[in-house]
Amino acid sequence: MREQIAVRGFIGRHRRALIAVVVGGVALLIFVLVWFQPQKLFIDDTVAEGLPPAAASGEVTTVTSGTFRGLNHSAEGTAHLIRSDDGTAFVRFADDFVVENGPDLVVWLSAAPASSDERAFTEDFVGLAGLKGNIGSQNYEIPADVDLGRYRSVLVWCRRFNVGFAVAPLES
Repeated sequence: MREQIAVRGFIGRHRRALIAVVVGGVALLIFVLVWFQPQKLFIDDTVAEGLPPAAASGEVTTVTSGTFRGLNHSAEGTAHLIRSDDGTAFVRFADDFVVENGPDLVVWLSAAPASSDERAFTEDFVGLAGLKGNIGSQNYEIPADVDLGRYRSVLVWCRRFNVGFAVAPLES
């Protein structure tokens, strides 16, 4: 009984501080969930795209292929640089593509070889699009004005934390 009275007295005397602590804790939790998105580590986004429409209607040539390796996260699978008969180029992640999920993941072409140090990938790159899913086949059209001879690797990059998730060589 005395303990209950003591607890009630403590709460009564420190009500504003306790409310501030609870509100601050909830705000911190919301910030962590929105900014860091730790829930993505437990959620997979699976994609199963066929060949791009421009490629599906005609002949497709595989210019080069490479196997993904993880940078700061585990990754596996194959990336293909393909060109349709109308000249449109795409990066295609094959069915076997898997990378850990994360926030704000994007697909880049980089002039640095896939064996480079991670920071080299940020020196000369072109962004293609946001990553559609962390598992499965997907296509990324390469803008027509991109000189494919300059770019030697494809990356999955996290813009939010400026770290590489995966890289595959695209050298012929």
